[in-house]
Amino acid sequence: MTLLSVMGLYQFDSSIFNVMALPDGVDRDIVTAQLLTECAELEIMLPDPDVFKTSLKYWSQSQLPIWTKLYESTQFEYNPIWNKDGTITETRELDKTDTETRNLASSANTTTTGRVAGYNSNTLQTQDQAEAHGTGTDTGTVTDVTDHNETITRTETGNIGVTSTQSLIKEQRDVVQFDIYKYIVQSFKSMYCLGVY
Repeated sequence: MTLLSVMGLYQFDSSIFNVMALPDGVDRDIVTAQLLTECAELEIMLPDPDVFKTSLKYWSQSQLPIWTKLYESTQFEYNPIWNKDGTITETRELDKTDTETRNLASSANTTTTGRVAGYNSNTLQTQDQAEAHGTGTDTGTVTDVTDHNETITRTETGNIGVTSTQSLIKEQRDVVQFDIYKYIVQSFKSMYCLGVY
């Protein structure tokens, strides 16, 4: 079996990396340059350009979902010293029914008597008399129904204290140092290179 370096295969056919599936936003020229820089002198397991390109095409397509998610994770927008960032929506339903029943009955009897005394007497005599009788009833139901729905939306952000701000900064540094190009090159190297000079 004839062995060939990555650079040797590239010099024989400079289109070998053109079939490689890459996430949107990842620059093919940078990937190619990184592959040649990192793997130039390493011997490649598939020295035939056509066989290599077919293998690279399907292997990179199988890796594409992973590479895409990893690349997207470098594009997130967030505050690195917050570990709480969200929106909470609450809906409160206030239903109230008040019922009042009134049953009022009343009656009244009134007698009015008019009396007068003569000019030569101190004894009062009945002059006239009037009587009034009355009854009344008030019956009814009063219902008051109140429906009220209230939606409250609040945003909670910041550091809830579980992780110190310094720890979050340190973790952010690790995130910033992740390089999708290096990750792709390492994946390629593990898959296609023999690892000997």
